[in-house]
Amino acid sequence: MSSTDEADRVSANRKAYSAAFECICQHIEEDILASGKVERMCMLRDRLLHFMQHNYPEFYNDSYSTHSLKAKLVAHFGDKLSYWLPKTGNKSELVFSSAIDVGEALEAAFEAATPEKRILHNAAVILH
Repeated sequence: MSSTDEADRVSANRKAYSAAFECICQHIEEDILASGKVERMCMLRDRLLHFMQHNYPEFYNDSYSTHSLKAKLVAHFGDKLSYWLPKTGNKSELVFSSAIDVGEALEAAFEAATPEKRILHNAAVILH
């Protein structure tokens, strides 16, 4: 592969990940900043990877880290977003609007998770 081909591939890779990041930023603007929802960093990463897998499969990289994504989010959104890492378990950081306090964010995250847990519990009971 020539150096020009390699440079073109690197450029295309950057454009693909820029498009994926723009998609994540739009999601954050609409669902987290405007609607007050809370999301885990791992879910944002999964959304980015899903975008890459479906739109740019040749550049899909399953090892793209939540740390890399968070660094980009911090650089892009600055203090508009807050991050909270649960102290127990091996949980992913929560991401929420800085316009709400941690207590409100935790309540929103708990309320969002409750129906999912109830559905999983009911499904487990049915399968049992």
